[in-house]
Amino acid sequence: LIAAVQAGASTIEFDSPGGLLDEAMLGFAAMRTANVNTIVTGECASACTVLFLGGKERSILPTAKLGVHQWSSIEQPASETEAQELSGALVALFKKAGVSEEFFIAGTIAPTHSMHWLTMRELRNWGVVTT
Repeated sequence: LIAAVQAGASTIEFDSPGGLLDEAMLGFAAMRTANVNTIVTGECASACTVLFLGGKERSILPTAKLGVHQWSSIEQPASETEAQELSGALVALFKKAGVSEEFFIAGTIAPTHSMHWLTMRELRNWGVVTT
């Protein structure tokens, strides 16, 4: 993703169940710096949503969906300090993207083993989509 952005990609399409949050945060920063647009063409869930928010202009196809849930550590449980630091970093990232704190709250309410699929109303009202 970062290589595509650095090579001049102007729009990135997403259809992904998610991935690693740290990597998604790096991708977010790269896309913001390059003023890349993002579009969800299928399913964009979990860490994919962080990548999607890196877009200057963000849109979702009518048949696509975007979902959030609680983040979790893969290797070992996060310490209380690590959890608070990551939460703060995510809130700052969402603010940079112009997204309401309601987006963060929706993610903290949905357990890691489930998904909150955002409605079009939530996507618009919370500033997740820009077009």
